[in-house]
Amino acid sequence: MEPAISAGERALEGKLLLQKSFLHDRLVLAANVNLEYVWAHDVAARLWDHETNLELYLGASYRFAPGWFGGAEILNENSYAGHIGFDAAHAQTSAFYIGPALHYASQRWWATLAVYEQLPWAGNPAHLAGAISHGLVVGAERLRVRFRLGIDL
Repeated sequence: MEPAISAGERALEGKLLLQKSFLHDRLVLAANVNLEYVWAHDVAARLWDHETNLELYLGASYRFAPGWFGGAEILNENSYAGHIGFDAAHAQTSAFYIGPALHYASQRWWATLAVYEQLPWAGNPAHLAGAISHGLVVGAERLRVRFRLGIDL
């Protein structure tokens, strides 16, 4: 669980991380589910808007040299008006990303570099005007570069 508080916004995110290794840890399959509840303050209306973000990640990587893994990941990011399970949440948009990842791990630290491209499979169940253009979610990145670093303490 990860809480976040900022000016005019509150969030609580839960993550479920699953991993299974095969071939003596050379092949790794992973699935992650992130569920984030957001409360955004609308100052003019003096109300708190409720939003939900649901993210699904699938990945596979293969160790090609000691400490080095190459792989691919696919992401599905969904936004909802309201809170799933608490409010009458309504799906708004759904975006898909895919891309390669390079990972290095040592005994004390690890690093991952991934590049994702948004796929033209976006969904707009709420039929929001202007939310989708050429199959892509408007306002969402078309290309992402993500770098993650972990250090054992």
